[in-house]
Amino acid sequence: LIQPMLRTKVQEWAQASDGLFPRAKHAFFGFRGGALRSFHGWEGSLSRTEMTKGSYVKWAEMYANPESESLVQWASIKRVERSVEKLTRVYGEDVSRLVDVCRQSVVFESIGSLRHCLDAIHNDPGVLVVRVKNRLSRKFN
Repeated sequence: LIQPMLRTKVQEWAQASDGLFPRAKHAFFGFRGGALRSFHGWEGSLSRTEMTKGSYVKWAEMYANPESESLVQWASIKRVERSVEKLTRVYGEDVSRLVDVCRQSVVFESIGSLRHCLDAIHNDPGVLVVRVKNRLSRKFN
C-alpha cells in the first residue's frame, strides 16, 4: 500500500527537479532517426554515450508514457530478514529506528537539481521530513 504511494511522490519530485532513475536491466534500447527508442516505443534525448555509461533515465522526459515505469529499476520493499538483522545488529531492537523499509532513489546530474528536489519534498503538504541523511557532508560516517 505504501510503496505505490511513495513511488508516485518520488516520480513527482523527480519530474520537478530533473531527477533520474536507474534503468531496468531488461530494458533494451536502440537508436532510430537520431533519437533513443526502447522496445516500448518511448523516444528521448539520451546520447549514445549516456546509454553506454549511464543506465539512468530522466523522468521528466518519460513520465507522459504509461509504459515508462517498466523502464525503471524501482527499489523493492526491504526484506523481512534484512529488517530483523538491522533491528538486532544496529538498532538494539528499537523498531522505531527502522525507517527505510519502503524506499526509492533519485539520481541528479547537479547539486542544483538535488537542491530543487529537496525543496519539492520539503514543500510537499503530504510529507513530513523527520530526518535527512546527508552523505555529501564531511561529518557523514
